[in-house]
Amino acid sequence: MALRSWLQQSKEFILRFAVSSPVPASWLYDVPESTEIEDLTSTPEHIEIVSHCWNYSHLFVYQLKSLVDNAPEDFKVTLTGFYCAQQR
Repeated sequence: MALRSWLQQSKEFILRFAVSSPVPASWLYDVPESTEIEDLTSTPEHIEIVSHCWNYSHLFVYQLKSLVDNAPEDFKVTLTGFYCAQQR
């Protein structure tokens, strides 16, 4: 375990502090075979909005009303609201 830690620290030192050295990061770390990014332009099937309503429950009502009045047709939405009573 100590050897791995030492190797990791050595790699980081070379990349961070030996800037004048022409050492590419690919010599020290695994590089993915493909750099292509998958297409993220398609509509998701489902999203979840997680929100808390502590100390602003009056605004939470507007958030929920806006979601209901303008509900998306292409995907499903779950709104999860957390409530915690104010503690003094």
